[in-house]
Amino acid sequence: MRKRALGLVIGLGAIVHSSSLAGAAYVPPSGYARAAGTFAADAFAVAPDGKVAVGTNNFSGGATVAIYANVAAAAAAGSPLRVFTAPSYKSWGDLTFVGNDALLFSENGGAGSVYQGNIVTGATTPLGNVPSAAGVVAGAGGVVYATAATGPGANAIYQLSGGAATPLVNNIGTGYLGGIAVDQAGNLLVTDSNDPNPFDATPFAGRLLRYGSNQSFLGSIDLAGGGGTGAYDVVLDSDGNAFVTTGSTITRVPDATL
Repeated sequence: MRKRALGLVIGLGAIVHSSSLAGAAYVPPSGYARAAGTFAADAFAVAPDGKVAVGTNNFSGGATVAIYANVAAAAAAGSPLRVFTAPSYKSWGDLTFVGNDALLFSENGGAGSVYQGNIVTGATTPLGNVPSAAGVVAGAGGVVYATAATGPGANAIYQLSGGAATPLVNNIGTGYLGGIAVDQAGNLLVTDSNDPNPFDATPFAGRLLRYGSNQSFLGSIDLAGGGGTGAYDVVLDSDGNAFVTTGSTITRVPDATL
């Protein structure tokens, strides 16, 4: 799986993003504020109470996820509240909070698994093995879904339960799957980079794939209107609008079009 260019979280009335690309500061749409702090991360997440999880890759083993009290603490890189690490962790696919004290994280460079970490106790629970694990999210009733970014025509969506990962949808996507979100109706929204040839220098606009709660395909949304390339992560705000990281831009998809 290829490393994401951007991470994206919407929380506490702010859009928080981290980028490996140099450029002008992101200007959020009306009604949102840009978080004041900045920090380096290979993956990150923000909890409802403002905690920040910062994932740092280490391809030699021992990659870390550090939990900070807030954005300011993450920007200062001070003492974290909790650190999750293991010798088998090498690179992160995604981090997602479940409430304020639990974190889902997918690892795709060594262990190839999805985990849930308890921030209070430090305990880590394996949820299942997912090849090229990318996006991870918890839906209604605590059901966990993850994407496998295994390449054009070979990607998959998994459901994780009881320590096992079960594929729900196989052989999808014209590029590489990335982030995943679940709307209030239980529909799955999945990003597709839409670049069938990863060595082609031609920029491709990404897509947002839509699947019903019964895994039926509901169609795709072309993200070309956002002016970016690819599609890496997706989150939903409280009104049901989707925000997708599209290369060096963030593309908003109104709830009415989903």
